[in-house]
Amino acid sequence: MGECDVTESCTGTSTACPADAVAEARTACGASATCVDGTFTPGGTCDGQGGCTAGTPVACDSGVCDAAGTACLPLTLTCGGYCAPAFGADCPPPAACSDAFNGTCQAPA
Repeated sequence: MGECDVTESCTGTSTACPADAVAEARTACGASATCVDGTFTPGGTCDGQGGCTAGTPVACDSGVCDAAGTACLPLTLTCGGYCAPAFGADCPPPAACSDAFNGTCQAPA
């Protein structure tokens, strides 16, 4: 029995026991979310059939994890880093901000 296979209990007063039950799909299970070396792995989720599916690792847009190791840091406006989408300039690597104040993107030198 796994954590997505819900425990049923018989009442003791009936000859019939409850039907097998499972946790709803997308119920959290397994390992918690982690972020290591710029890669975020969400926690597992129940599949609605009694199984637990592990999260699929994805690269952080910012390439950086938070200090707790549980989430990606957001894109930030830093020269030599990434332009924040809030400034209207999403600079995917290897582009960088040309100026920390106006957030324009430029190709790497």
